[in-house]
Amino acid sequence: MVYIYLFFGGAIGSIVRYYVSVVGNGGEYPLGTLAVNLLGSFLLGYLLTIFPKYKKIDPAIIKGISTGAIGSFTTFSALSVELANLMLERDYLMLFSYLFGSMIGGIVFAYLGYRLASIVGGR
Repeated sequence: MVYIYLFFGGAIGSIVRYYVSVVGNGGEYPLGTLAVNLLGSFLLGYLLTIFPKYKKIDPAIIKGISTGAIGSFTTFSALSVELANLMLERDYLMLFSYLFGSMIGGIVFAYLGYRLASIVGGR
């Protein structure tokens, strides 16, 4: 059953990511990809803190949401390709701002997700 949840979660996450990337990556800076990675970090931190409190949620559904939907929503491969393109273009200022914005921002957003879930859930 977990594979069915992963399948549908992955389909939904990848479609939403594609839409956000198309809308958000209009300029030179890959803002759409940065946005999905930061939002995905936040959501994963939040949901993985909240889910254990709900014992009735099937672990397969949790995998479908976390690994399937959020895993396909965020994208390390797109980040890597966009960073490589910035390196090829020798746009080092944008390269490093995007790299550090993604890495540091991802950690900060995951932490904020944990913190918000802890406050809301009373952990």
